[in-house]
Amino acid sequence: MMGLNNWLHWLAWFVKYFVFILISVAVETVFFVINTGENGSVMSYISPTVLLMFLIAYAVATITFCFAASTFFSRGMSSCCGITVNHKLTVRPSIQAIGQSIL
Repeated sequence: MMGLNNWLHWLAWFVKYFVFILISVAVETVFFVINTGENGSVMSYISPTVLLMFLIAYAVATITFCFAASTFFSRGMSSCCGITVNHKLTVRPSIQAIGQSIL
């Protein structure tokens, strides 16, 4: 990209999306640990710092997965379809298996 180092281009995209997700993670953490009344908070037995660090680690893993998946495709529509199929074939069965084991 016009004289820009490749690593710098990737870093700029990572920082951009990390800031977007960090705002969402901070809001989620506040909503999870805020006292909602007589029953307490949604996550009453976890430290807010631990929850925040866990969600940040999940956000970083999500961003890096998207970066890795984007290298396999050259067009936006094909990448959208490919990632959707990948999600349906890998993530959904594991969620359903976990859900069935709980029941």
